[in-house]
Amino acid sequence: IEETRISGGTPLHYLIADATGASATIEYLGGSLVVHRGTTLPTANLTNDSYEKSLSYLTRFTGFGGTRAMPGSSSSLDRFARTAMRMRNANHVSTDAAFDILQNVAQPGSTRWSIVYDTARREIHWVTDQNRQRKTIRIEALDLDCAAAPKMLDAHSSLAGDVTSLLDDYSADTNRQLVTSSYAATSFTRDQPARYAEDDAAHAESIRCWGPGRRA
Repeated sequence: IEETRISGGTPLHYLIADATGASATIEYLGGSLVVHRGTTLPTANLTNDSYEKSLSYLTRFTGFGGTRAMPGSSSSLDRFARTAMRMRNANHVSTDAAFDILQNVAQPGSTRWSIVYDTARREIHWVTDQNRQRKTIRIEALDLDCAAAPKMLDAHSSLAGDVTSLLDDYSADTNRQLVTSSYAATSFTRDQPARYAEDDAAHAESIRCWGPGRRA
C-alpha cells in the first residue's frame, strides 16, 4: 500500500479482504495514508464517515463497550453501528446473511447496488436498485488468460442467477456509456467534472497482464 496511490476526484475509502478472512480499511485523510487492520480493526465495515470516527461512535453501543441498543436511523454513524452489531450477532456467515445486513442498512433512495464478495469461493453476487434479481459471477470459471477476450456486463442487466457464461465481449464505447450514465444518475458524482467519468471509464483499457498468462 505504501507503493500505491489511489487517484480520483471523488472522496472514497476502501475495505479490502482476502480468502483467509484478513481485512483492512484504507483511507487517505489530510493527504496521509491511514490503515486499520488486525487489532485496530475490531469490526470490518465502513459507511460514510472515517473509520476512526465511526469506531469512536460504536463504543456507545452494547457489545462494544456501551449500553445503547441498536440504532435505527439511516445516518452514516448509525448504519455503521447497526452493521457492526448485526455482524457480531450473526449466527453464521453466508451470502444470504450478508445480503440481509446490506438490505437492513441500505439508504432509501440512495443505495444503488449491494454486492457480496465471497472471497473463499471466489464469487461475486449483486443486486441493484433497478433489478433486485441476484446475479453471480464465478471467478474460477472465467478464462483469465491474457489472450482471452475481456468480458463485461451491465450491472442492471435483466439476467439472474449464474451469469458467468453470459458475459458480453468488452466494448470501450459501451463501458464509457455505462460509466458516464452512472455518474450522471448518482447524487455525489453528478456534479463532478466530466473528465472523472471519462478517466474511470478509460481505466479498463489500462489493465495489463501479470504473471504467466494472467490478467491483472
